[in-house]
Amino acid sequence: MQAFVIVSLLVAILAVIFALQNNTPTTLHFLSWKFEGSLALVILLGVAAGAFMSFFAALPSLLRLKWHLRNHKRRLAALEAAAGKAQPDERGGGRT
Repeated sequence: MQAFVIVSLLVAILAVIFALQNNTPTTLHFLSWKFEGSLALVILLGVAAGAFMSFFAALPSLLRLKWHLRNHKRRLAALEAAAGKAQPDERGGGRT
């Protein structure tokens, strides 16, 4: 957990340095839209949009894997319960 906080702080510091060094005004044209902002803002928004789209592209397979895992856990619990009932009585060493 502590390493995660340290890495997060380093990434935040690097993002601030990047933004300060790339503050040149830039105009972005897309279809009929026109957006003006700093170069750093345009790049960071592009990266965020890419991460957002990647997450939603991977979401169906993540949900499918979660569903399969849940089904396998249920089946394992049922098999373990059935195996527990099939074990011979340990006190007497078997049938009496």
